[in-house]
Amino acid sequence: MSKPSISPVGESAILLEFGHKIDLDLPFLIGQYAATIKQAFAGTLVNCTPSYTSLLIEFHPIYCSVDALTHYIQNLNLADKPQPSSVDIKTLPTYYAPKEAPDLESLARYCSLSVDEVITLHSRSTYTVCAIGFTPGFAFLAELPKALHMPSTKRHAPGYVEAVSELPTTKRRYIPAIPLEAGKS
Repeated sequence: MSKPSISPVGESAILLEFGHKIDLDLPFLIGQYAATIKQAFAGTLVNCTPSYTSLLIEFHPIYCSVDALTHYIQNLNLADKPQPSSVDIKTLPTYYAPKEAPDLESLARYCSLSVDEVITLHSRSTYTVCAIGFTPGFAFLAELPKALHMPSTKRHAPGYVEAVSELPTTKRRYIPAIPLEAGKS
């Protein structure tokens, strides 16, 4: 895997871009970069925010600079480090009742599947957590099975905010740790 591209984001942040497509090897690599940079620049960083394909590094401009971080990152050699040989798989309860899954029937209709087929496809898949954020414990997951892809809508379930409503297709899923009330995100 090649080194990330580095772009300044204002005077106190840089963005590392590792690619433009979700790749299941990226979460581990992005995590390695974040951990290594946090350790090397302890006390000078404000935050490291990973996403599917990038890492935003915010720093105190009094103690650090774009040039210092860029130089350090360009000399890192993490791309060749081995991935973990095992992963910790967690099984999470999933509820498909209308209150928790208000668009389940419309998804089934769109995909020409029965509700039971949608549930089976969704629940038998293993998902990779690519990032955590938005609210505490909010997990951004990698690809859904292709049979469940559907254009996203801007329609929100009553009382909830759909954080990925701007995506062109809902190929990714998210797990909110807590219900998100509209207007309170």
